[in-house]
Amino acid sequence: SKAKDLVQGVLKLDRRHTRANAVQKELQQIINRQQRSAEADHLRGLAEQALQANKIDEAIAHLEKAIGLDQGNTDAFNLHKQLKEAQEKAARFDQAMKRAESAMYAGDLEDARQALEEALDLKPDHAEARTLKAQVEKRLDEALKHKQLQRVVDEARKQIASRKFTAALETLNQAVTLGATTTTLQELISIARTGREQEQRRRELEQIATEVQ
Repeated sequence: SKAKDLVQGVLKLDRRHTRANAVQKELQQIINRQQRSAEADHLRGLAEQALQANKIDEAIAHLEKAIGLDQGNTDAFNLHKQLKEAQEKAARFDQAMKRAESAMYAGDLEDARQALEEALDLKPDHAEARTLKAQVEKRLDEALKHKQLQRVVDEARKQIASRKFTAALETLNQAVTLGATTTTLQELISIARTGREQEQRRRELEQIATEVQ
């Protein structure tokens, strides 16, 4: 302030004083920088208040203004970087969740699981994502068991048609091991047992007939 007063005193005497004009310009630049720095700090304070209120977009806007005024304000720059990264992370999470919900609606459980895994990579403790993933995995497990059961049933039908009743019962026991208790399964087991018993009686009768002869 004293330097400013001194320079102004000199310029009152000589408006063209070269050195005094140069110093006045330098002083004004310093003042402007200080004012910009103070305004930037104020904006950073507003950003922190907005952040506490979970107003991320508003906080980022304040910080961008602060950086525009004072590019050397490292606190504003670092906070802005953190918030932008958090904002982008949240956007990726939302996209993954939307993709998971759409995939579930379309019945594409594999894509739904993949999307939920991506979401949980971003937010491992998100309750809704964890719950949805558990539901999807349960449905996938059920679908896999159904597919395995259908394969076993188809194989057993072929064996029964070929009168390989013992082999059919062994195949059907695989389905029982999988926990299957469907009516179709029980019917096939009954058919295979009856067929095996009939086959055994036929062989016994053939053996008796052979012995009689």
